[in-house]
Amino acid sequence: MVTVLSIDGGGIRGIIPGTILGHLESKLQELDGPNARIADYFDVIAGTSTGGLITTMVTAPGVNNRPMFAAKNITSFYLEHSPKIFPEHSRNNFVGKITNLIGGPKYDGKYLKSMLEGLLGNITGKAIVSKNALLSDVCLGTSAAPTFLPPHYFETKDADGKIRTFDLVDGGVAANNPVTQTLMAITHISKQILLGNFELVDMQPMDSNRMLVVSLGTGIAKLEEKYNAKDAARWGMLGWVYNNGASPLLDVYGDASSDMVDIHVSTIFQSLRNEQNYLRIQEDNLAGEASSLDISTIKNMQTLVQIGDSLLKKPVCRVNLETGRPEPVQGGGTNEEALARFAKLLSDERKFRQANRHALQVSGSEDDLLTKKIAELEKIKEDLKQAKDDAMQSWLDSRPLVDELEKMQAELASAKARVLKANTTISELQAQLGTTDMCIKSAKEDEQKFHSSDVATHLRSNTAGSRSVCHLSSSSTPLHQ
Repeated sequence: MVTVLSIDGGGIRGIIPGTILGHLESKLQELDGPNARIADYFDVIAGTSTGGLITTMVTAPGVNNRPMFAAKNITSFYLEHSPKIFPEHSRNNFVGKITNLIGGPKYDGKYLKSMLEGLLGNITGKAIVSKNALLSDVCLGTSAAPTFLPPHYFETKDADGKIRTFDLVDGGVAANNPVTQTLMAITHISKQILLGNFELVDMQPMDSNRMLVVSLGTGIAKLEEKYNAKDAARWGMLGWVYNNGASPLLDVYGDASSDMVDIHVSTIFQSLRNEQNYLRIQEDNLAGEASSLDISTIKNMQTLVQIGDSLLKKPVCRVNLETGRPEPVQGGGTNEEALARFAKLLSDERKFRQANRHALQVSGSEDDLLTKKIAELEKIKEDLKQAKDDAMQSWLDSRPLVDELEKMQAELASAKARVLKANTTISELQAQLGTTDMCIKSAKEDEQKFHSSDVATHLRSNTAGSRSVCHLSSSSTPLHQ
């Protein structure tokens, strides 16, 4: 959801929206602690003239880069500085009035210039480089109300040294109610969303369902009491520029601009039935000095503070699209209650974004860890690839040795085969030798057997012969006798 704060112009009457903002910020602090500031909750804060000064006060960086002013201090700022910005002697001086009629603004603006330059120093608005102007120059330009304060001139220089000049008058001349410019800023935000430069990535341009707008007026005079057609019919050029210390022409332009913008924005939200997302707080019953732009007496300023406080108690009003007049919203409660509701919505939106940012940070941490692990794995992969390459190169370098080794291994294998074959032959020869030995042994045994048999036969023969001989011998003995 895009959150928008818009603050009208109105000179000294800036006390009224200042009082309202002080109350809104106090409600935010009740929800989120004493350090909560208006700038923490709005994507866009727009202001014209005195509203531009208030915008700067609640957004310009101060100590520790936190907003320079708490909203509760806006009123005291006006009470302190307004009498010097709009000095009474310039307002009530007869010669000064004549000079103002003939030529030159009612106030010289010197105190405002020195005060803003001293307060804001060299702080610049850096959103657009080509318009990188000092905030003090921007404030002086938007508050340079014609006939009241002098127009403001300043220069800027871009990175290439190109000088750009500005001749500015009060922004209320173009848009006293800056909501139109705020809606243009929302369109710019939508462009940033499309480019991926904004955290609300799912919002569409001018999507009122996703917009929360608070618009604060500085009050307008009772319509029937300040000007009427009968008196205006007698005015010439001078009468339109100056009438009883006021400037009818500026009042008409300013009030008409504010009313038209309010009608336009109300139409957008009501037509889409999202009117609860748009809160306009405006006092339309100012009278007397309270309706002036520059009466900075203590009495009038205290009256404006009281008007701001009482405005909180009044019912929420919404423009009737038929009549163009604000009317109380039935069941809408008071402005104070509406601000409490908006404070809750703003707080919830901020917490939602903080939770999302935390989740993104955690996710980012996990992504960082994953990225680190992937990098480590990639390094391991590169190391392994390098090791593989080194091993391949080493293999290539050692190839001759490998070939020699393989040759030797082949020769060894061949030698082993020959040895194996020789062993087989030896085994066969040994087997044959064993067989031969056995045959020889068997032959010897047979020969021995045969020899033994032959001897026995011979012996038997010899024995028989001996007996014959002996027989013969015995038979011849008688012869001798």
